Amino acid sequence: MSTQNVPPWDIFGLFQRIGPLPTLRGALCVGQSELFDSPRAGGHNEARQICQKCPALAECRRWVQNHNRDVSGFTAGRVWPTKKRRR
Repeated sequence: MSTQNVPPWDIFGLFQRIGPLPTLRGALCVGQSELFDSPRAGGHNEARQICQKCPALAECRRWVQNHNRDVSGFTAGRVWPTKKRRR
């Protein structure tokens, strides 16, 4: 599958672009990508609440530390700035 047409708010599309998905057993964000990468008001507040309770948060943060140059939106309990693409 080509990742060139993946919307920037699609968390799984983001993972496809930056490498293999981490194994996040018990991750509470599964199936809720619209909260984590949505520009709608309040979306990140809901995402933050999910992350605070998530049993996979520590592993998610470790993964982000290794890939932070490619992460944007709300991931691993915080908002990451959207990166501008190089032309």
